[in-house]
Amino acid sequence: MSREILFRAKSIYQNVWIEGDLFRQLGKTHILNDKGRYQVDPSTVCQYTGLTDKNGKKIFEGDIVYGRCNGLSGRGEIIWCNGGYAIDDKKCRRTYSFFNSDWVFRVDGNKWDTPELLEGGTGE
Repeated sequence: MSREILFRAKSIYQNVWIEGDLFRQLGKTHILNDKGRYQVDPSTVCQYTGLTDKNGKKIFEGDIVYGRCNGLSGRGEIIWCNGGYAIDDKKCRRTYSFFNSDWVFRVDGNKWDTPELLEGGTGE
């Protein structure tokens, strides 16, 4: 099994998200893609999970998603936990791991741009 290794972070010069390869040079963090090299805020760096939501949007660490699987549902932040990605649903005090492929996701935002979503309900 292989997956695309991809990172996303916010440019320090513009308030936009940049996707591409991650590297550090002279103490600065950069994203490199086919459009150029961008210095980014290291506190916003997140890795692609290899998953997409029901609309085809790539899911990254730090994204806030609503997910459903076999009668379970939850909304929370995508985190790395116990060797895999999971939804950290702080409101319900649960963590949902993705050990099977039956999960259906919807990306609602991310912890940097829309942190208020983590305070809301399940979303469905």
